[in-house]
Amino acid sequence: MTSCAGYHIESEGNPLRAYGIKSLSFPMFINDSSVSRASLHLTREFYRIFSNYPDLKVKSGENVKTDAIVVGIISSRKKRNAVFQNGSYIYTEGTFDTSIGNRRHFYVPQVINYQVFLDLYIIKDPQDKEMALFQSGNKALLEKILPRHPRVVLHSHIPVNGSYTRHLKETATVNSPGLANMTQSAGNFEESLQSIAISTAKDFKETVLNVF
Repeated sequence: MTSCAGYHIESEGNPLRAYGIKSLSFPMFINDSSVSRASLHLTREFYRIFSNYPDLKVKSGENVKTDAIVVGIISSRKKRNAVFQNGSYIYTEGTFDTSIGNRRHFYVPQVINYQVFLDLYIIKDPQDKEMALFQSGNKALLEKILPRHPRVVLHSHIPVNGSYTRHLKETATVNSPGLANMTQSAGNFEESLQSIAISTAKDFKETVLNVF
């Protein structure tokens, strides 16, 4: 016998086959968070993960007949300042001397951390009335019903953590790069959302689907 420490067997077959699920409908995740575009990126990346199984048919939308449906609910803390928190700061002395004029120097938030939560459900044999409920986007009702649903094959509660760097430059003149702060910071945030969606979906596959 030889040791297998450090190795694992990874199956690329349909992880839901044991439940008789050969096809999935995949609607856009419901977004009840303070992060407006989280649903776009997370839905797309989780759709790709499930679509990579060659013997599992995945169809976008909810108005299709399949063996099961994926329902994703994205949530966050209620107050925005609890969702987005300052991670690190930069002091204005030196870099921003011209911009702040005669004011006292101060610390400016540079790195912003944020967190949302994804609850992902796979429900087998969805009925017409259930499909209508899933389409309603009624988060409060869904959260009340889904945890006790008799045909929930899988439920995973997934924290999604990310961070991005604000674009900080001087704004001394009309041609200063600081005038593009909001645009470039928004671009950094969008790239961060895409990156964490990819990594979250990959982690879900490795830690949940591959051992399901």
